Amino acid sequence: MNAASIFREHGISQAEIAEFLGASQGQVSRLLGGKVRRVSRLFEEVCLFAERLAGGVFGDQIDALATSPQARTAVFLFTRGEV
Repeated sequence: MNAASIFREHGISQAEIAEFLGASQGQVSRLLGGKVRRVSRLFEEVCLFAERLAGGVFGDQIDALATSPQARTAVFLFTRGEV
C-alpha cells in the first residue's frame, strides 16, 4: 500500500497533511503523485506519517513528548477523533 492510499483510507486530505507537516498542499500533491526527483526531508516525513497511520496510533502515545513525530501523529489523529 502506498502513502496516498493510506491517507485516502483514513480520509486525510492533502491540505491536512500539508498543515500537519508545515508544507504547502502543492508540495504534498507532487510527493503523493510521484512527481519527485530526489528524496527530501518532506518526502521522508510524508512516508513516516503514512507508515504510522498504517500501523495505528494509540491513545497513550498522546502523552509522549510533543516534539516526537509519533506524538505529533497521535495528536493529529486525536484532534480528528480517530484515537
